[in-house]
Amino acid sequence: MSPNDLDSLGTKIDNEVASLLPSYGRLVGVEFVREFKANNILARRNYILKFEKYYLRSSFTLYKTPTGWTVTNFDYNDSLIEILY
Repeated sequence: MSPNDLDSLGTKIDNEVASLLPSYGRLVGVEFVREFKANNILARRNYILKFEKYYLRSSFTLYKTPTGWTVTNFDYNDSLIEILY
């Protein structure tokens, strides 16, 4: 992702988290849960976003390029399949 793409992603995440506040309450913490790796080329990192009234799982998919790791995907939802199984 380019720096502009990262800035856009950050803005989008900020706006979406702000829209969750009325239903989920304020964000009270973030915990790293698990990382899956494929031959040190791909990685998927899972986190739990802890709100006052609920939680969300967020995941980042990373790809190792010759110059370092790059975020290639970000998603969030309340599914715990990746974490519990």
